[in-house]
Amino acid sequence: MKNSEQINIPKSILNIKSNQPIYFERDGHSPRVFELINTILEPYGYEEISAGQFKRIAGGSNNSSNKIENYATGRGCIANGFTYLLNIIKYCQLTLDNSILIPLEDVIKEFNWAKKAINENFITLHSNGKMRYDIEAMIDITKGMLNEVAFKIDCESHGIEIELNRDFYIGTSNTDEGQDIKRIKFTKDGFVTPKAKAQIKDVQYFMLISKNEFDGDRQAKLFIGYKVHWKKANTGQRFFRSLGGRGEEIFSEFPALSGIRVERRGWALREDFKELPANATHMGMKFNNDNMFVYWDDLRNMKDLFPQLLDLIG
Repeated sequence: MKNSEQINIPKSILNIKSNQPIYFERDGHSPRVFELINTILEPYGYEEISAGQFKRIAGGSNNSSNKIENYATGRGCIANGFTYLLNIIKYCQLTLDNSILIPLEDVIKEFNWAKKAINENFITLHSNGKMRYDIEAMIDITKGMLNEVAFKIDCESHGIEIELNRDFYIGTSNTDEGQDIKRIKFTKDGFVTPKAKAQIKDVQYFMLISKNEFDGDRQAKLFIGYKVHWKKANTGQRFFRSLGGRGEEIFSEFPALSGIRVERRGWALREDFKELPANATHMGMKFNNDNMFVYWDDLRNMKDLFPQLLDLIG
């Protein structure tokens, strides 16, 4: 599951000496680690990461995942943490390897499904108690479904064909009963309906499943996590420009899209989850509802999923 693309290092970064300390968060030291990562990964379709978000990756928090080595030691090692350019480049290459670029035509296909779902009232414009614009709802739906498309692409690379649930149902409630994989094909015998449910989720730092869903009629056996990099600042404009027509003229400030980047997070079984009560703080974050969760560092490695996928849901 490796990306064969070798990461390109911008010329502005190559003049940084190999023994030059690059700090995680200390003010007055520029560039900082997260800024270099943004510079390297942004051309590949990654969302920019903020200094606060980066604390969960390395260098700036007790909850850090330590994915980039911090060479500071002793008291104040977090606040004064630093690393070197080689470690940053290594992290960026591994991040690129751990991703999928969904081609533009596949993104448009999902957007067309979302457009029909909204325009024909299969899905409501209301979300979290608020009314969305129709275009906003279409983009939200498209972004959510790209996690599933990423999984389909990963399956294909392992010789497994799946058919995602793209049925339309009368009414606005979820009626797929919690099954994101409609049918699956492991052999020449053809497609079969999975015996166990699998849900494909968007994961930032937590894989969250509401307690009602986890224990209710929609409960699944397998949970698979990805993160879609849909940059709120301009991805929508770039997408609409890519559709052609007058969009190329209206949204000319930004380049057209070649696709959407999706990052693999991992997978979990029911026994991996722990309870996170409403308003309880865990790993520095608080959530309003009762959830079951797995922290992103504790998710199982994606490469270990496909050899046993048949046994898990087949």
